[in-house]
Amino acid sequence: MAKEKPITVRDENLNNVLADDTMVSSTASTHIPAFVGPWQELVTSTGEGLPKHITPPEAAAIIRAIKLNTANINLYSNSLPNGKTKPVVWQPPIHACKSMVMSFIDRQLPPIDDDRQVRVILRAQPFFQDKPSHANVKLAVESDTGVKIYFAKCIVFLKDNKDDFFVVVQWYNQEGTTPFDSVSGLVQVILRPPNVTTSYSVMPIDSIINGAIITSLENKSWVLLSPRESTAYAQTNG
Repeated sequence: MAKEKPITVRDENLNNVLADDTMVSSTASTHIPAFVGPWQELVTSTGEGLPKHITPPEAAAIIRAIKLNTANINLYSNSLPNGKTKPVVWQPPIHACKSMVMSFIDRQLPPIDDDRQVRVILRAQPFFQDKPSHANVKLAVESDTGVKIYFAKCIVFLKDNKDDFFVVVQWYNQEGTTPFDSVSGLVQVILRPPNVTTSYSVMPIDSIINGAIITSLENKSWVLLSPRESTAYAQTNG
């Protein structure tokens, strides 16, 4: 998301999001998302159409995850640490792309501000213009106890025949038993292994709340959150 304006979201409304079935993300604007760049039809029986940088073992795990997530039953008993992802309902053919544009609302700005609508390009590719460009995102996921916040890496963006958009994500697990690391005060995470089916899920694109800044040092990774985001994370995931 290089050169894109940062977004601040109003996370305290997360647990009220699902009261309206037409909206999953409290920050998604009314602007329609769209693919950016070339796309291909995804053949879920073979994996043809997935980005070329994905290795065969990773592709096999991703395709199996897609098949499970789009089945009529939920076979993911451990797709998330605290619950299950719901089966996705879509209408083939399915198209795949490595990047897409979305619009979010910067709720710190007044409604009349021209900059309140923020255009964001999310990329699911190792590099763009010689710079690392795999987008990490923060998602709102419904659980038995309400909406929980999770972090994930974008793997590929999908669109069905009804122009509904989805994203295949590779989940980060939170490390430790408390939301924040006792030393750094940050959320410590670890990316799930790439060749394992339960590392991946198919999510509606509007479950994305915002991009996520995740920094790594000495084989450890931390999520950088604003004070408001930290409070929301503690409330929903504590």
